[in-house]
Amino acid sequence: MPITPTGSCKAIVVFDTQTGISRDRVVHDFAFNADVSLLGTAEAVAAAIIAFYQGGTDPLQGYLNRSLSNAPGGAHVKLYNISGAEGSGIAGSPVFAQDFQLTLSAIAPLPVQSALALSFHGDFSGAVEFGTPTPAHDTDRGDRGGHLRPRSRRRGRIYVGPLNTRASKEDFPGTLLGVPSDGFTSSLVNASKALLQAQNNGPFAWGIHSKKDAKVYPVIGGWVHNRFDVVRRRAVRATGRTLWP
Repeated sequence: MPITPTGSCKAIVVFDTQTGISRDRVVHDFAFNADVSLLGTAEAVAAAIIAFYQGGTDPLQGYLNRSLSNAPGGAHVKLYNISGAEGSGIAGSPVFAQDFQLTLSAIAPLPVQSALALSFHGDFSGAVEFGTPTPAHDTDRGDRGGHLRPRSRRRGRIYVGPLNTRASKEDFPGTLLGVPSDGFTSSLVNASKALLQAQNNGPFAWGIHSKKDAKVYPVIGGWVHNRFDVVRRRAVRATGRTLWP
């Protein structure tokens, strides 16, 4: 039986890129029910996160392109203890940090802004999709149409990319559009299942941090769509132009 975890933490995963420019880094944001003030727990959480990218028979890192750094220490896991401060989030320095190295394949890249969203969610029991209408000024705080969105506090996502062409296939027969390959989808789903099941071997559980509710909700499942996403902030600027006629 898994150990019931105590405490809360945020985990920030940062991937350096070949440009060496800080704004080009790719960042993934995770949360856990875990007391990372305990060294053994922090090490277990970091190991589970690294295994998300590098574990299994068909690791997720095999679908990432080489615009990311494959240098030793080119990827970083930083854990922040937010126990008792779930309503405010990260403050101060990480309590634990570990670097790791991606193994990337020399496969042609997709555009650097291409990605696939991994969505995950907690238990929706007692949380409606649309809450009681709120005053109009609440729309300035992100309440769409003046409504609260209680269920959205129990959902999360990360955008996995940039990707190589192994992550794509032609939708044939069908639309003939480029869509996520079966292998890539399976790799991402299997990595997510492994991260969820890792709690069976340690005092932590993957979660979704809601500052509004001041709580980390345990993840119970999720989904991957059959289309790519575009992360505009990852796009690179043109460095030249070809003139005509």
